[in-house]
Formats: sequence, structure tokens, C-alpha cells
Amino acid sequence: MSDGQAPFIKTFIMSLSQAFGLLNRRIGKHHQRVTHICLNLARTLDLSNEDSTTLFYAGLLHDIGAFSSKDKLEIMDFDYPNCYQHCETGFRMLQKSELLRPVAEPIHYHHDKYSGPNPSGLVKDEIPLLSQIIYVSDRFEVLIRDDKDIIPQSEQIINKIIQCKGTWFNPRLVDALQEISRSRIFWVGLMPEFVDDILNEFAPQDDRKLTIDNMVEMAYIFAQVVDCKSHFTKLHSVQVAETAIKIGKALGWSKTELKHLLIAGLLHDLGKLATPDEILDKPSALTSNEYDIIKMHPYFTYLILNSIPGFDEVAQWAIYHHERLDGQGYPLEVDADNIPQGARIIAVADRFIALTEDRPYRKKMPVSESIKILNDDVKNSFIDGKILDVLKAVILSRT
Repeated sequence: MSDGQAPFIKTFIMSLSQAFGLLNRRIGKHHQRVTHICLNLARTLDLSNEDSTTLFYAGLLHDIGAFSSKDKLEIMDFDYPNCYQHCETGFRMLQKSELLRPVAEPIHYHHDKYSGPNPSGLVKDEIPLLSQIIYVSDRFEVLIRDDKDIIPQSEQIINKIIQCKGTWFNPRLVDALQEISRSRIFWVGLMPEFVDDILNEFAPQDDRKLTIDNMVEMAYIFAQVVDCKSHFTKLHSVQVAETAIKIGKALGWSKTELKHLLIAGLLHDLGKLATPDEILDKPSALTSNEYDIIKMHPYFTYLILNSIPGFDEVAQWAIYHHERLDGQGYPLEVDADNIPQGARIIAVADRFIALTEDRPYRKKMPVSESIKILNDDVKNSFIDGKILDVLKAVILSRT
């Protein structure tokens, strides 16, 4: 990926935020629609481009601290009382990123009620204005029913927001929302089929491009989102990525190539957000239908990563990490001639780490037993023997 191919921060975050919608159909375009509402409020309140830009990214990432489908669905309930933990978790995650640190504070307080009481101890104008905007936008959005036409819902939704004026929500923001909601164009922009195009067109000006280190930083954040979906995989993506890097180094890959490999390793399971929790944590054998669902996760990963300019190679490595050299893997059933070395490295790293981790249906295996299984995988033309030899050399160097 050359500097000319480096994605804009706006494109990168918009693409990765699509992954949240994979958790459940009810969530769908929640983050995009919240962002649309936030931007309309920002324009009505005549906020600066800097504040509007912070709101844009905070809206797309505001629920990043809610990991499981259960957590996400609970906070989609308008009256759900215990919404603060995911705010704290999201704040801590984003604080680690130099690039996303300005977004952390608005997310930290985005469920603080205007008149309190709040765990933060803040009330009214002590609560950051951007947090207040995200809160009212978020609660507004969860009232939308996608199984009904949106325009006829408008009066009921705005009346519900008005009922909480001065208690949950800043009266100034409620008044602004009332003004905004008089426009039918605003409501059309909230329709799932249009909201992404609307955001692309009206997003604040931000011409910053990401460095490779920025991308690595954000990949670690999204890897945490994926891995924390199940307690059996809480370090999986990070360990796969770091194992892949060791293999790549031993093969003489350049520093830039290794960073691309690191990103692919961190994000290789992004599509698993679409896999229901009950399948990931099932303690018994999967049914054929459940296994078919599992087998789609590399393709979902590919769809998200391939939408980022310059990420075609990273996306390719990710989609092929469950393919087999004999052509019997998934999801595309490609054979050895079409599986690039990056994908082969991630495939071996992923298989090794998975075998040495606990799973709901078995305990983790010792390294020696895992290597025996991987040797059999080579004999059966599942994985690349040369890559496995490098992995074994890397493991031996640790002992």
C-alpha cells in the first residue's frame, strides 16, 4: 500500500463501523443513523467543523464498548437503565489511540441524563455538549421501527423525545430536533438504503490520510471488539496476528509487508461479528446449518475490508484464511494456485492458535499435540508445509 493508496480516516472508520451492524439485524444501520442525526444537530447548532468531525466519528463508534449481541440489543431498548458500562469500556479503548482520543470523551458520557443522577456526577451543562448530542440522537434512533414506513412514525418518535425534555435531554437539543424533524428529507436520510450515501455526501471535511501505524492502532481496537464477543477468543486475533508476524519475519518480509500482515491478522475474523453468540459458544457439535453460518465469516470480513481503498491485498489474505490447498476449504473453495502466501501464513497461525486455546467443546491442547494435528493437515493438503516448518522453528526458538 503506497502513500497514494492510503485511505482517508473518514473512509476507514465508515467501513469498519459497518461491522457493528453484523451483530444483529435489529442493530442494522444504528451507528450510521445516529451519526446522521448528530450531524443535523451540529448544523442546526452551528458547531465548528472540528466539533462536527469529532461528532461524526463518535457517532460511528459510540457503542464500540458493547461487545456481545446481548449487550448491543439491551442498549437498543429506549428505557434500558444500565447503559454506562459500555460507555466506560469504549472510552478506555479509544483513549489508547492517539488518533481517536478526541472521540473518547464524548463517548464516555453519551448516556448521561441531562438532570442526572449519573455515575459521572455530572449534570446539565457539566456534561460535554457532544455527549449530550450523541445521547439524544441515540435514543431518537432506537425508536425507529424498520418494519414500518418511517414518515408515519415521525410524530410518535419526536413526542417521545419531548416527554424527556429537561430530564433526560437538554431542552435546547430537543427544540433543535423538533425543528429538524419537520423536514421530510431528514427522515428519508434515516432510511437504511440511503443513510450511507447521505453520510458520504454530508460528512464534515476531513482530508487526513491514515499512516500505516494509524491503521495498526485501529486494527488492534477492532480486534478487541471481535475477540471479546466470546470469552473463548478474548486474545485470539492478537495472538494470530503476532504469530503471523513471527512467521513473516522468518520468511524475510519487509517492515511494511509485516505491518500489512499484522493488520490482516488482527482483522481476519471481523466477519465473526455476524455469527450468533449461541453458535460461537455452543458446547456440542454444530449442525450443518450452524457450520454453514460459521463458514461465511471470512466473506463478511472481505466485504468490509475490500471497501477500504488500498486494502485489496489485506482483504484477500483475510478471505482465504480458511481455504485449503486441496480446494476443499471455505468460503470460496479455491485451490493452492490461488492462495497467496499472506493467506497461507494467517491460515497456519490461526489454526495453531485455535488449537492451543480453550473452546466450548474442548480444553486447549498442548503445543506438541497441536503440532501433530498440523502435521496431519499438511499431509492432507490443508495447509502449507513450508509455512508450518517456519512456525515450528519459531516455536523451538522460544524454548
